[in-house]
Amino acid sequence: MINFLIQFFQRIFNFFFGTRPAPTPNPAPTPINVLPVPTILTPTNDVIDDKVVIEFRVSDVESDPAYINVSFTVAGGISQVATPDTQDSRHSGTIALLTNPGGIIYHFVWDWKLDINQDPVDDIAITVEALNQTGQGNSDRSNTIQISGLPASNNPPVADILSPTNDVYADEVLIEYSLRDVESDPSDIDVYYQVAGNPLQLASPKTQDPRHSGSSGLTTNPTGINYTFVWDWQVDLIQAVVYDVQVFIQPRDSFGAGLRKPSITFNLTVPVGTIMVPQISISAMTSPVISPVLIDYTITDPASGIYASEIEFSTDNGLNFLTAQADPNSNVITGLASSPQGTAHSFLWDANANLSVSTQDVIILIRSTSGTIVLEDRASPIDVDINNPPMVDIWNPSGGQTNSPVRIDYVLSDRESNSIDITPEYKIPGGTFLPAEKDSTSPVTVGIQTNPMGTSHHFMWNADHDLGGQSAIDVVFRITAYDGHSTGSDISAPFNVDSQQLQPSVIFDSPRGGTHGVPIPVLFKLSDPTHNIVQGEIKFSADQGQSFVTATAAPSRGSEDLSSLSASQTPVNHFFVWDAAADLSTTLLPHNDIILKIIITSPSGTVEANSLPFNISYLIIGTPPIGPITPSTSIPKINHFFVNTNTYKQTQVPLHFTLSDDDMKPTNVLVEYRKQTGGGDFKTATPSPISDTPVGMAAPDIIFDHRFVWNALADLGIMATKEDYEIRLTPYVGPIKGTEVIQPIEVHVEAKPPIPSVEAVRNMTNLVMTIEDGDNQTGAGGFLLPKTLEVKVKGPDENGNINDLAGVRISFKVISNLDIELEEDALLGTTTRYNGNAGIRVRTPAVNASHSFQVKATVVGVPAISQTFSLNVGEAEIAAYGNNPANLNIGSAAILSFFVDGDGDASSTNHIMPEKDDPFFFRIQATNAVIDNPFPKVPDLQPVHPSH
Repeated sequence: MINFLIQFFQRIFNFFFGTRPAPTPNPAPTPINVLPVPTILTPTNDVIDDKVVIEFRVSDVESDPAYINVSFTVAGGISQVATPDTQDSRHSGTIALLTNPGGIIYHFVWDWKLDINQDPVDDIAITVEALNQTGQGNSDRSNTIQISGLPASNNPPVADILSPTNDVYADEVLIEYSLRDVESDPSDIDVYYQVAGNPLQLASPKTQDPRHSGSSGLTTNPTGINYTFVWDWQVDLIQAVVYDVQVFIQPRDSFGAGLRKPSITFNLTVPVGTIMVPQISISAMTSPVISPVLIDYTITDPASGIYASEIEFSTDNGLNFLTAQADPNSNVITGLASSPQGTAHSFLWDANANLSVSTQDVIILIRSTSGTIVLEDRASPIDVDINNPPMVDIWNPSGGQTNSPVRIDYVLSDRESNSIDITPEYKIPGGTFLPAEKDSTSPVTVGIQTNPMGTSHHFMWNADHDLGGQSAIDVVFRITAYDGHSTGSDISAPFNVDSQQLQPSVIFDSPRGGTHGVPIPVLFKLSDPTHNIVQGEIKFSADQGQSFVTATAAPSRGSEDLSSLSASQTPVNHFFVWDAAADLSTTLLPHNDIILKIIITSPSGTVEANSLPFNISYLIIGTPPIGPITPSTSIPKINHFFVNTNTYKQTQVPLHFTLSDDDMKPTNVLVEYRKQTGGGDFKTATPSPISDTPVGMAAPDIIFDHRFVWNALADLGIMATKEDYEIRLTPYVGPIKGTEVIQPIEVHVEAKPPIPSVEAVRNMTNLVMTIEDGDNQTGAGGFLLPKTLEVKVKGPDENGNINDLAGVRISFKVISNLDIELEEDALLGTTTRYNGNAGIRVRTPAVNASHSFQVKATVVGVPAISQTFSLNVGEAEIAAYGNNPANLNIGSAAILSFFVDGDGDASSTNHIMPEKDDPFFFRIQATNAVIDNPFPKVPDLQPVHPSH
């Protein structure tokens, strides 16, 4: 090295200060500079490290300084610059590296994880380029390697190949290896083969060979465990003899991959007698299999002959074989291709046609022929589960009279949970079954999902279409279910159809017979073609229908107000809880053959419906049965699960279900939810404060009703659109868990609807009535006090016409006697003249452009007075105080007022002033009539009940 430096500096000194020879007329030619040459020394094998140390030698005949560039490619892709770790002490740098003719060794430390976002990475090739000062030079390229990195806290698994140690003369290669891991982590392996230095290929395992250990989830320890990989090499290499073969095993655990180690180089030879022999093999089947049975098989023939197959089965351990019936959807079994690599085929066996019941240890045989060649294979014995036909149970209508569209409620079940298509049909007396026209509001009739426990569904029949608008009596309805293999059907009880009927209708959902605890949940559906608010009454009979008495609502159980029930053209679900313990004396409990009656009153008419007779127990919901509970292994059951289908825009969603347990143990119920599509795992549902506590619920050997109210607002927040969810109920007592029940549900937790005028009505609940100043006179006669104040909001529909969008009516009471509701013609004897102002709070959402609305205030009574106000509103909320404004600016306020003229002279000169000892106030009751479709005209509303 010292001599080299002396020579180097001597050359520089001579260049600047030495004696230059005098020029000659014909100078000698300049010597040609030889370019530097790099040689990569390492790596030569796979690398497991966060850094790759590239060792290389640089030589130069003239010992000129060299400049280094290092690049890499992945799987033969584009060349990329390698990033050096300049902080690593092993790194030699890349600028002005000294050279000599024999070469000097340097190191380039590559921080490969900065360049490649993958671990491990295969087929890496490294290139080192050495250049002189003019930018010219040579390069060297490494062999392809694999690089993998590992966390410092975990060691990679290691696979040491033990065999083969010689050439292989067999149909398969037994690759024996020892798998070890310092942390004993479970490991997977990838096995590769390479022929004559060509690229690596994955080796095909012979999974049916009992000697094969598998390739995933293999147990390890620090000293090593021996395993065998059976390589079916004839699948990968269609040759009789293969030379220069190597196999590689790369293990990996959950932290990363280990080193890919090679075996020795060996040759492969097919044994004599196995070359050019066709064969057939049946793929393994997991028992039990369900009819129709899919049978996969492969035909291998080096001559690629055309075959025909026969499929047979045996139920007596192979003594006798019978022809297997093909399913209509099965592939053909003639003209079957083959190949040296093997050609896959399949046969779909209609086991239902051959076996009447589920059968164990069935042996399947396939015989394939091509000319004089006959191939045969038998599968291992399997158990065959015969597919059962679906079941249908139509429970509504159960008689009586209904109108179009007719709601057909049915329960669908299928033992194998197959997807079901239904065929709905109807028949009138003397006729045959005909296809039933589906109403536009009806759910789908194909691809219906069900389970062995049964799921509830309904079909909306457009009877007006099928009956030509005529009424019919003793109509029956049939639903036929098809699961792709077999059918099941049910026929309803006869019922009457009044296609011209415009009266409301009511349907009982629960109770429908059976024995129930108290209080009794009552579920029913209402529909009314012309009115959206109706009144109801529920009565009970304890003498088998001879007399009925009004039923009392159970306190704090969430019963709806029967005086104001919502209805529409499609049925709306409602809920009432009967306090049977309060209405029936203890001497009548328990009691059998109780009948409930629902009476619905609408301006269109009055209808009623009776429940099926049912029995009442003396036990109370939520209270464990009296007496000690002995340990048992009985399983709690959810017998019925009813989801209110009218949950659109609700923040609190009621779920109704019944429980029972053979040993009468108090039962817990886990309530969960998730999105129906792509929802992932179920999440626990948050109960509403009005919900039953789902812990320690009564579940005797009779059926008990319960109610869980889901706080959807707490779990889902505000939703822009309605979405499909699934609700799952799982009953359990300690470690004993019953069968879960899942029901679909539509949910829409709404902040505000998109239509401004509907938003105004939805929030118009802060209504103020004031009494202006004046004298307080008393005397004879008196004048009329209005019973209700009607406020309607008008707005533009999709055609630009002004229509009623929604409305509200306000009832008045004298606060000194809240039990008296003033009728329209009632007299108020405490005053002779009076005047009233109504202040109306209007709220609109933020909009980009102004919208025009009209507010009309009307006193219903005699005299009838009304006044209309036109408003232009912009982006702000309007709280109005002031008289009859023409326009309201953003942020401004005005009163929308009218006066009630008691003496009829159209003046407001006489007013009243309540005295302190003679208080006079109004109690205001309001109800919103908000509809999902914002554009239809809203019919006139009836006066609301004061308690609403």
